[in-house]
Amino acid sequence: MSAKLAKYALLLVFILAGFWAAGRFLTPTENTHFFAGKDARIRKIGRFFAGTDGQPQSYAPGAYIEFSFSGSTCEVLLEDEQRFGRNHNFIVYQIDQQAPVRIALSRKYNSLKISGSSDNKKHFVRICKATEAAIGYIRLVGLRCEKLHQIKAPKVLLEFIGDSITCGNGADDSKVPFGKGSWYAYHNAYESYGPLLCRELGADWQLSSVSGIGLKSSCCGLRFQMPQVYGFVGFNTCKEPWPIAQHRKPKLVFITLGQNDKLRAATNYEASYIKFLQQLRAHYPKATLICCNSPMATLTDKALQNQSIQRVISKFRQLSGGKIHFFAYNGVYRSGNDKHPTLIEHRRMKDELLGFVKTLLPQ
Repeated sequence: MSAKLAKYALLLVFILAGFWAAGRFLTPTENTHFFAGKDARIRKIGRFFAGTDGQPQSYAPGAYIEFSFSGSTCEVLLEDEQRFGRNHNFIVYQIDQQAPVRIALSRKYNSLKISGSSDNKKHFVRICKATEAAIGYIRLVGLRCEKLHQIKAPKVLLEFIGDSITCGNGADDSKVPFGKGSWYAYHNAYESYGPLLCRELGADWQLSSVSGIGLKSSCCGLRFQMPQVYGFVGFNTCKEPWPIAQHRKPKLVFITLGQNDKLRAATNYEASYIKFLQQLRAHYPKATLICCNSPMATLTDKALQNQSIQRVISKFRQLSGGKIHFFAYNGVYRSGNDKHPTLIEHRRMKDELLGFVKTLLPQ
């Protein structure tokens, strides 16, 4: 055994020993094998980076993994940052065509046992981080199953840049009634409008969103704005640089920012917006940029946003050319916690976007 292989084997023993000691790992059988989280057959979509011992780790809401396995069951081993010693991430997992399941992680190290229908030889699994960066990271330690299979990636990636709306904050009261839980008890990034749209289109998604954030001014005590933190893996939570140039480029980029700016100073907001669009254009020269008004804004605020964003687009076209559009949500979606859109309203938002987006993508 080489020194490198011996080092890896020893590291794996320590990882597995931690799970066995805590009673959270299935007893190995002759028919199952352990696959490290960084295995190339496990797709990682979103702002994943190499965390402890090189395994994939992410802070970003909506970041997800996909894989295909053989056998009746698979055990997935996830580390939760357990930020501040008490915060736990929610995740959503879906296997084959079964309904998505949303659960809260409960420990530092978590074992998720998933089962497929017996009539399928291969099973497809997707596991998504439902909470945002401020709740901490999740890390995929690995999984145990009979066999892993290669899966094909969708051709198109869409990116959604925004605030709490894009995070899916305040949307899901299936575990805790609105107004009765912590501020992140209602997060469900998986069922937010962006991922819903992408699943209908057969596309990948990436969410770059932070609750309370704006372009020129943020709310809720945030001392930063999206242009300042867009280039980090954890936004302001973790300032490790996100190497944008090394990653897959989105076909469409949606920007839904303005609800927290309140347009108290529209001129400053518009100047910041234009600079951010130039920043995005430098990263994604071929992408189509779509500037959206806020789905939860009142009709009065929507009118102000519509005027302001269209001025931004007009100025940006003069400076940088085309491939930029305006999209206005007609509905006012604010029936969830703290006046955020509910899960039902996220589906309506997706429906509003769908026809428009189909005109921009090749059939």
